[in-house]
Amino acid sequence: WMIRQYRAIRDEQRKAPGIRFLSFSLGPADREAWAHGLLDLVPVGSRHVKDLFTEGRPFDIITVGSSGMDGDGNFNLGTNVDWTLDLLSAAEENDALVVVEVNERMPVTHGETTFRRELVDHVIRADRPLPEWVNSREHPEDRLIASHVAELVPDEATLAAGHGSLVDRALRGLSRKRNLGVFSDLISDALLFLHKEGALTNRKKGFMDGKFIGTHVVGTRELYDFVDRNEAIHLAPVDFVSEPSTIRRNRRMVAISGAAEVDLYGQVAGDGAGYRQLSGPGAQQILHHSAARTEGGAGIVVIRSTRAAGRTSAITRPFAPGPLSRSPGRTWTASSPNSASPGSADAACGSVPWPSSPSHT
Repeated sequence: WMIRQYRAIRDEQRKAPGIRFLSFSLGPADREAWAHGLLDLVPVGSRHVKDLFTEGRPFDIITVGSSGMDGDGNFNLGTNVDWTLDLLSAAEENDALVVVEVNERMPVTHGETTFRRELVDHVIRADRPLPEWVNSREHPEDRLIASHVAELVPDEATLAAGHGSLVDRALRGLSRKRNLGVFSDLISDALLFLHKEGALTNRKKGFMDGKFIGTHVVGTRELYDFVDRNEAIHLAPVDFVSEPSTIRRNRRMVAISGAAEVDLYGQVAGDGAGYRQLSGPGAQQILHHSAARTEGGAGIVVIRSTRAAGRTSAITRPFAPGPLSRSPGRTWTASSPNSASPGSADAACGSVPWPSSPSHT
């Protein structure tokens, strides 16, 4: 189960203490649950989640969110495609129970977003707001970091962007660019902002022109209303979005992702600091690697040079074994100048070339 409400986990544990919850990534809510021992983490990339169930442990029940049935009697997945279609196929093979929650407020989306009603055993009706994410954590240095990113992203670039407040700010700093496109795992409010500003048109991608390509949508009600029945939105399984040969069909592919730490060799801990897990692999690592190896493309890592109110540097000595890191061929690290530590100040100014040597794993 992908759990996003810590309170729900806590309450359910009180009702049924024998139930264990599991997640493939950590966000703000389930990170707290994980820290309190209420949730187990399997840090697996989005591309391989289906393998846990199709080739590994079978499941008995799957619950799927939907916006309802279309004119052909097929259910629409709404905001999240990810690996769901693969799990539904596995459910059919294993004779697992399929429960669909039809939420009246879920948008209807286009792309590879439907599945047959014959797969469904039970339908539950709901009418409740979708979870929303609003960037309310902007730091004073974020605008400076965004200006560094804007210098690195050319006009007509195709963007892949991950989660996080700093990534959101970096994307919004591209509003003066022209003819940007989207080929990303996430479709967010920042991309909608660029579209409204006229910077993002999807006209020059060279692959699936005119389409916002993603595998899930997370943001505000405004974003959900934008994607509802919008034929310019194309949601696809994560296998498609994270396939390197498909990613490289886009022109000037640029992936922007956040990080927890950067060491003086240029290695990036993307999912945690030391042995402290902060998120999960998702699809961003593959998008980042593929973009960095695309002609005219690049991978960009955004990071604040300090954390804990400036008491700790996020730019460190060479990593000890533990954190996961990325090492694509053409990558820049964009950060803010920092006077707390001479070493991190030097590494943080401007853009830092990425080494092509292997990384710690």
